[in-house]
Amino acid sequence: MSGPAGVGVPIGDLTAQVYHLLAVGQTRRARDLAASLVSEDPQSAVAHIVLSQVLLASEESLAAQAAADEAVRLGPDDDRAHRQRARVLFTRGRFADAEAAVLEALSLDPEHADAHLLYARLLGVCERHGTALTAAERSISLDPDEPEAHQLRAYLLLHTSPRNWNVSEEAVRRSLALDPQDADAHAVLGVIQLRAGRTAAAESAFRASLAIAPDNALALRGLAEAVMAGAWVYRPFLRYSLFMERASPGIRLAMVAGAWVVVSGLTAVLSRQPSTATASAWIGYAYIAFCLYTWFATPITRFLLSRRYPWLKDAHV
Repeated sequence: MSGPAGVGVPIGDLTAQVYHLLAVGQTRRARDLAASLVSEDPQSAVAHIVLSQVLLASEESLAAQAAADEAVRLGPDDDRAHRQRARVLFTRGRFADAEAAVLEALSLDPEHADAHLLYARLLGVCERHGTALTAAERSISLDPDEPEAHQLRAYLLLHTSPRNWNVSEEAVRRSLALDPQDADAHAVLGVIQLRAGRTAAAESAFRASLAIAPDNALALRGLAEAVMAGAWVYRPFLRYSLFMERASPGIRLAMVAGAWVVVSGLTAVLSRQPSTATASAWIGYAYIAFCLYTWFATPITRFLLSRRYPWLKDAHV
């Protein structure tokens, strides 16, 4: 097609052209064509949905939301409009509004797999893992060939059944069978292998993810931990740092206070004798180092390792 949408051309055909242009990376042409759809039929909810999708792909979230809001106004009973509005709100971090929008879409069409998948993603980000898992499994029941749903289910199972490696691994391998080029799925497989204690397999999975998407945050972080876990000198520091990373501030304070009681007793005893006064000072220094490491364990460990593995500097995510 050489120009803007022509009168008499079915909107479905033009929409297909927009999606094709997006797929081949011609975002600007896709946006021009989507804008022409709206200008030719300003009362079409579908045209506004398509324009919102293109704007969202162009990372123009404010304009994408305006188009999605207009689509909902024009088609309040169109579940597609509510789904698109939910996607935009999700992208903008307005999770409560996004949830309301996706639930409205599901009330209009409770059998739409993509809506359940979007709901699962939203709930997962909000750390409502149990409900998110239910939504992901509902999406799979409606569309068993959607790789993202299997990958998300595997990730959620890590939270709801943290010791059940086999179930999580089966889910993510199903995702990879459907889409071997999914970087996120390889990264999730790496996390599963790492938590199962299979360091070499985890490192391989993370590297496969980064070969596809070099800036994948989950893979970068996971590969950093895999390398640390495999370096015996740093292994105890890694385990301690991971424990402290997940510990509450109260637990950290309790450990610092407990160590202070021990150090105070030792220094009081050692400082009484001139021959052990130096040791008393070194114990004090060690206590200060312990306090710093307790609060900054993971970044300190990664800094030490980054001197040997320079690429780890990019894993501070």
